[in-house]
Amino acid sequence: MPLTLFGIFDGHGGDKASQFCADWISAYIRNDEAYPYDLGYAMKNAFTSIDDDFVRSGQTDGSTACAVTMVGGRRIVCANAGDSRAIVVRKDGSVVRLSRDHKPGMPDETRRISDLGGRVIYWGRWRVEGLLAVSRSVGDASLKPYITAEPEICEYDTGKDDWFLIVSSDGVWDVMDNEEAAHVVIASSFAMEDGELHIDTDRFKWAARNLCEHARSCGSSDNFSVLVV
Repeated sequence: MPLTLFGIFDGHGGDKASQFCADWISAYIRNDEAYPYDLGYAMKNAFTSIDDDFVRSGQTDGSTACAVTMVGGRRIVCANAGDSRAIVVRKDGSVVRLSRDHKPGMPDETRRISDLGGRVIYWGRWRVEGLLAVSRSVGDASLKPYITAEPEICEYDTGKDDWFLIVSSDGVWDVMDNEEAAHVVIASSFAMEDGELHIDTDRFKWAARNLCEHARSCGSSDNFSVLVV
């Protein structure tokens, strides 16, 4: 069965962790014993294994990771660790969220970190040990075990009313909500055919660029990575 993998890996403290994820996540998934029978479990194992190997290599930087597989063009499996985000946009403009942001100030994340002996400290925003503003990532060896790479998995069966997928790093989501991001992409992707408006997938690259520019105009000073599929 055809399977396609997309991912956003947003590094911090350097680019080695994000590049390691981008280079190897596909192989880690395909080499897991659960692949392809239980794709969610295979992706979960891949995240934790790639984290173990990266930390073992002696590198100290980190990366959020949001990976999305599309199976046969119908089923979506999303694995997320960190504050990058994946959403499905429907034809009526509504949004289905495939991931949640892992922030230290979330009650369940604060409790998990506290149970491990760590602290969540407010320094401009909630941070693990006063340092890192995400609570899950690949790498960040100095903050283990409080920082985990274990992802949350979401499985979603697409239907005829689902239009497209947006996956983006937090630079976008820090300054706009899901619906605003969806509107920007829709407005950038409309085309006229036989007197009717429809989404032109050939314009998705331009739409992704427009979403980055819109985030910048909204005041985001972060860098951006955006996929529109």
